Amino acid sequence: MSINRFTLLLVTALSCMVGYAQADNMAKLVLPEVLNPLFVDGEKHTRGLFNTGDMVFELSPGRHQVVVEYEKIWESGDEYDRVVSEPVMVTFTAEAGQTYRLKTPTLTNVNASKAFAKLPSLTLFNPNANSKVDAQLSYQLEQQSFLGSFVKEEAKSVTGEKTQPAGGESEALKQLQHWWQQANKEERAEFMQWIVE
Repeated sequence: MSINRFTLLLVTALSCMVGYAQADNMAKLVLPEVLNPLFVDGEKHTRGLFNTGDMVFELSPGRHQVVVEYEKIWESGDEYDRVVSEPVMVTFTAEAGQTYRLKTPTLTNVNASKAFAKLPSLTLFNPNANSKVDAQLSYQLEQQSFLGSFVKEEAKSVTGEKTQPAGGESEALKQLQHWWQQANKEERAEFMQWIVE
C-alpha cells in the first residue's frame, strides 16, 4: 500500500498544527545572560560555561517559582572583576501563549553592578503585551540545602499536592512576608537558621 502525496501532505500539516497548538498552550520565560538560573519550579538548573545569551524555559500555565542570581564579569585591562548577587526567588503566574522576560536595569560599570548585586531589583516583563507583570521577589535565600527543599515544597503547591487557603494568602503568610522584608541580613540569617533547626 503506497501513501499518495495528498495523504503525506495532510499528515504533515496536521502534525505541524498539533505541534503549534501544544506550543501555544505553553508560556516562555526568557532570562538574560547576566541572570543564572539556579532553580525553576524546584528543578536545579545551571548555565553552562559556554552557554551565552538568553536562556529560554517553556512553562505550563500557572504559578511558577524561579530562583536566579545576577552575575557579571567586568574586564579592566588584564584584570577581571566578577560580581555575583545572592539568590533571588521570583514567583509569578504564567498564561498560555505568553512570553515573560526577567529584566535587570542597564548597568554600565563595575560599581553600579556591585551596588545592584547587593539587592537586585528585577522586573518581569511581557513583551507580547508590552507591560510589566506582577511578580513577588524574595531575597537573601542563603542556605542552598534549605533553598532546594523550600523550592521543592513550593513546587508541590503548584502541582496541587499542597492546598492554599481559599481566600488566597493567609494573614500569617502576609505577616511573615512583611517582617522578612523589614529584617536586615543578620536577622534573616538567624531566622533561616531557626527554620533549619
